[in-house]
Amino acid sequence: MTYHRRALGIAVVVLVAGLTLTSGIAAAQTGRVHVAPLKGTVQNLGASSFQLKTSAGTSTVAFTSSTRVTKIVTGSVGDLTAGARVSVRFVTGSTTTVKSVQIQPALTRKASDGTNPPHSGAKKTWTKTTGSASTGARPTSTSTHSGASGRIVSFKGNTLTMSERHGTTAIYTLAGGAAITKVTASTVTALANGQTVTVAARSGSAVFISILAA
Repeated sequence: MTYHRRALGIAVVVLVAGLTLTSGIAAAQTGRVHVAPLKGTVQNLGASSFQLKTSAGTSTVAFTSSTRVTKIVTGSVGDLTAGARVSVRFVTGSTTTVKSVQIQPALTRKASDGTNPPHSGAKKTWTKTTGSASTGARPTSTSTHSGASGRIVSFKGNTLTMSERHGTTAIYTLAGGAAITKVTASTVTALANGQTVTVAARSGSAVFISILAA
């Protein structure tokens, strides 16, 4: 009896260790795209696969020429044009001063495989504001969120006016040296060892890869 209990205990430990090591891509074997894309570093890049090193271990990610890929690149204030979809992150302790802006690609129809690209990295949150931009009053946030998302209404000087959820308008101030990045369409040929990426996979094969800014 003691022998069998020890054997069972060892088997459980081995099973848990194996699941932990492959928690990333193994979770996709259910046939579903990851709800939260895996983030890691590209290693041992080959013609159709690479090793993804994450905090949980290393997993093999397969890809094809049709795998959807985006790349986050450096942007500029010239990219902050009316109608652009953006995600902003606030300076610590503020809900109106922005430390970074990420310009999102135009919305497209859901892919034929039924998936949507994972979020590119910026925390998508919404700020609740009071006041009215039309009267010149600066909306003040009642939220403690670290960021917001919406469409640009205008950008003048360092003042960013955005249309957010349910038509709410909010006004933000870009901090000096605020980082501006934009998400661009890319291909698997842009993959390289050492890159940090996020991956959404199904059945061990990537359906979407986002190459993060260096």
